[in-house]
Amino acid sequence: MIGHVNRKLPEDEQIPYFFSFSYPYVSKATTIRREYKRFYPNGHLHTVRIVLNVLGLILMLASAIQLSHFVQ
Repeated sequence: MIGHVNRKLPEDEQIPYFFSFSYPYVSKATTIRREYKRFYPNGHLHTVRIVLNVLGLILMLASAIQLSHFVQ
């Protein structure tokens, strides 16, 4: 999403890919989501990101459950 947004922004307003003091994590995620929706109102990457986040959470919970059974 950052790449798509940065292609539309002027060079001095582009969002850095990695850690930056000018963008705390939550603010950076909010800015990326807002700008992506502005430039791509019918874009699907935001939905894909949410689905992958939920899938990752489910896999982490399943791993924790499996590890807890293994330790006992």
